[in-house]
Amino acid sequence: EDRTMLGEAQERWLADGLSATDATWPVIAQQTVVLPLMLGDVVLNPDQWDGYTAARSRLYDTIIDADLPNTVVLSGDIHSAGAATHVAERGGTEVTVAHEFVCTSISSVSVIAAHGDAAVQVVEQVAADAAYFEAELHGYCRVSVTPDRWETQFVVVDSVDSDDAPARVDATVTLEAGAEELVRT
Repeated sequence: EDRTMLGEAQERWLADGLSATDATWPVIAQQTVVLPLMLGDVVLNPDQWDGYTAARSRLYDTIIDADLPNTVVLSGDIHSAGAATHVAERGGTEVTVAHEFVCTSISSVSVIAAHGDAAVQVVEQVAADAAYFEAELHGYCRVSVTPDRWETQFVVVDSVDSDDAPARVDATVTLEAGAEELVRT
């Protein structure tokens, strides 16, 4: 229960900032994936927030208590890309907590893809409810934000071996202010 991803002072700083904000889009930008990525009861990567479940629960409580329906988490570190919604159970009811956009790497091999096709397939099953998941392509995210809409484009290249490999948008995921679901287009 006392393990923390951020340290006590920084966790308190984040909770205080979230509790005080009136921003349309509260954004938590940090390095590691917050979204649970578990296969049943098996933690796939305890080096991200899955290794700090009590801290994640405290973060979720802060977002829920502050009534921040448009909270966005930006992360990376797994050299894969994804977009998914955080859901937590509170009082026997599922509550939408936040939406996370995970940016892939420019050229580093995915931690998932490095373990082969079987690993990619397992994580695809875990991420079945995600609006977007890509474990093998490289690129970056391009974000456009207005008061009413958040849009993330997942830009990829098919090869990192060529300086002139064309970039393309693999997927676009949007979130309307106040909506509970991400929409992939």
